[in-house]
Parts: sequence; structure tokens; C-alpha cells
Amino acid sequence: MARPRTPVEPVDTLTIEFEGRPEKVVTRQSPVSLRDYFGFSDTRSAAKWTDRASLEAVYSAFAPFLISWDFPYPPTASGMADMDVTLMVGITDAWLREVRNVDPPLPRRSSAGDTSGEP
Repeated sequence: MARPRTPVEPVDTLTIEFEGRPEKVVTRQSPVSLRDYFGFSDTRSAAKWTDRASLEAVYSAFAPFLISWDFPYPPTASGMADMDVTLMVGITDAWLREVRNVDPPLPRRSSAGDTSGEP
């Protein structure tokens, strides 16, 4: 008996580049659930520069959105911890800005075949 196929959503990516640096960071821009977005956003908002655990929480919360990068460390929370903290916070903040500004998808087309009524 064949199992029903689970639809696979296409992944839209965001490439983050910084002036003066040759590296690129590729992240998942969509799909991002409301729970995932606000989970990361809340973790980032609570982070303090003087608190290692809060910054490591930011890295852990952001890691699922990383696809690849050109740095010599793996694109993981552990790899982020080996990088310059200012650069990593800049990457996470750039991702938040860009994802927040993504246009909502267009509504799905009606499959009923009816024309729209008078306005």
C-alpha cells in the first residue's frame, strides 16, 4: 500500500552579504512559521552582549534557518559560536529585517470556476 505523499514546500532563500567582506550567508527565508519567527525574534530581543548563554541561545534559535555560508566553520550554532560575535549578530539582525519585510503570498485562485460578483 502506497503512503500518501506529503507536499514539500519550496524553500525561498535569502543571501546576506556585507560590505567589505567576501563571504556570503544563505538562509531560509520562507517557509518560516509564525512560531519559528517569533521564537527567534523573542530570543534575539532578550539577548544581552554580556551574557554568553543568551547569545548562544540566539545561535541555537537561528541555526535552523542557516543553509550555507562561506566561512571556515560549519553553518551551525556551534560554528556561529566560533565566529566574531558582532558579525553573527549582524547576520541574525539582517535576517530578521528581511524576513519581516517579505510580502505576503498572493491569495490562492478560486477553483470553483465562478466569476467574482459585483463590487
